[in-house]
Amino acid sequence: MDASDSGLCAIIRAEECALTYKFSKPERQLIEESKVEPAVGFDINYREILSCSSHHLVVRSGDDLAFHLRAHSVAVTTYNQYLKALRKWFIWCERRGISPTFQNESSPAIVQHITDFVLRGFRDGYGAGHRVRSSTISVTLSGIRHFFVAAGSDFPCGHPHIRMLLKGIGRLDTPVRHKAPVSIHRLELCLQSLNLARPSDQALWGVICLAFFFLLRRSEIASLNKGNFAWFALKAEDIAILDHSGIPTATPSAAVSVHIRLVGSKTNQRGEPTQRMLNRSGHQFVCPVFGALCLLQARRSLPHDIPAAVYLNNEGMPRCVSFANLSKAIQRAAAQSGCNPSSYSAHSLRAGGATHMYRAGVDTLTIQFHGRWASDTFKQYTRLCKESVSALASRIISGSKHVNNLQ
Repeated sequence: MDASDSGLCAIIRAEECALTYKFSKPERQLIEESKVEPAVGFDINYREILSCSSHHLVVRSGDDLAFHLRAHSVAVTTYNQYLKALRKWFIWCERRGISPTFQNESSPAIVQHITDFVLRGFRDGYGAGHRVRSSTISVTLSGIRHFFVAAGSDFPCGHPHIRMLLKGIGRLDTPVRHKAPVSIHRLELCLQSLNLARPSDQALWGVICLAFFFLLRRSEIASLNKGNFAWFALKAEDIAILDHSGIPTATPSAAVSVHIRLVGSKTNQRGEPTQRMLNRSGHQFVCPVFGALCLLQARRSLPHDIPAAVYLNNEGMPRCVSFANLSKAIQRAAAQSGCNPSSYSAHSLRAGGATHMYRAGVDTLTIQFHGRWASDTFKQYTRLCKESVSALASRIISGSKHVNNLQ
């Protein structure tokens, strides 16, 4: 399968034929608009996915807009994951000599093909070299089905045989191990290894403080890879440091609060802004206001409309704080305190912030609202602490000695 600015082409090896589709004038216009504004969504990645669709390659109907909207009915990050899943399916089918769109296949044969695809993931993870969890296989199947349904076709991954197979694989999965939350002590150890006279360490500490206190997801502030950021990553223009009178200030002695505006997130793809505000923490360095000051100081003369995690190094070259930078700093502090570094990652900052709010007695609704969780799933980020259970036995025995049943 392949795509260009003029059309689509897919070779069906099992049927010894080539299918082609020439883009219409409105579609070519969308292609040109996507080159200027990626948000239009008709980029090369989307066109490649169209080449997987029998709807475009065989039917050639005029319902292309409907397919486009159905395919993009999910969040951008979800769409990209589904796209990767469909590519895995086409690669696997091509190697097996199977029609990826099940042309002229019977229902039992289709179920068998999906079964073999599931077993491939169970054995080697679709090329990863190791088996993957049943939940990962389920997400992969859901991604493939998404595009089949968008094209008006069926991908029966919900067949009873497939569901039973996934449950059987799930019984062999190892328990999920969440990353440990970072503590105040480990943040202090992390700070000791930094030199705040260097712009790189200023930016790193600023990102750490903001992520910890505002319960930020790593994609909301740090770069994903190779300097790329999520479209909703926090920008410098969305950070404001205010004094007692509510006037913006860059003077550390006058700063009393920091305000941030998040224009979107992994769970808020519509880009509806969310504002949060925090005052000084009382700690000299582990403080959201101090972190914001460090981060903005490292940026110097950079434009305000780019991600806040971008800074200028000592040579005046732009660099950025990445997932890897955050993980290494936290893991280094964990090793210094005698803990297993592999139990920590950049996500430990969000989990650590939620855990410390819980330990401080903050009510669950405030934690959920502050961390922008859409449901009570935030509870899996908090960890049971000694303070919560130290007097638990005495509280149980001091209660009523009798149980009165209500009839």
